[in-house]
Amino acid sequence: MSILAYGLNYRTASLELRERVAFPEADLRDALIGVVGEVRGVKEAAILSTCNRTEFYVMADHDGRRRLQEWLHDAHNLDPSFANTLFELDDDAALRHIGKILWDDFKMHREAHPIFRAAYEMNPSPEAAHDAFGSIGNDDFESAIAVLNQGLRD
Repeated sequence: MSILAYGLNYRTASLELRERVAFPEADLRDALIGVVGEVRGVKEAAILSTCNRTEFYVMADHDGRRRLQEWLHDAHNLDPSFANTLFELDDDAALRHIGKILWDDFKMHREAHPIFRAAYEMNPSPEAAHDAFGSIGNDDFESAIAVLNQGLRD
């Protein structure tokens, strides 16, 4: 298993496709439950979905990556060519990408993005964050979630 940042954004996909793939904030929790519950090979997940991007941050094995693409295709009834618009980053590159997105969003809005508020609601304590993300085996990712959760409580 490895950490994966996966999805499409304003650099890889047209506005029309980004709008089709976006999850409204009210649907994010159900989409997250769907990914973790329905996509074999994906162990943990977060979804960041805005007008500029729909990105998945997951712990996945090789088959989980392929199945995540199939799930996204089916969830939005997309043409198979949408796969050409996807990007994929592994492990350290994925963590750097997540950090940049969080920092840019925080600078712009001075608050955490709704998906990280949802992560807090699902895992409100450092102990719960450890339980939820401890199986990743990557102290950087686990620490990042704990810091996010602490910041959301403060």
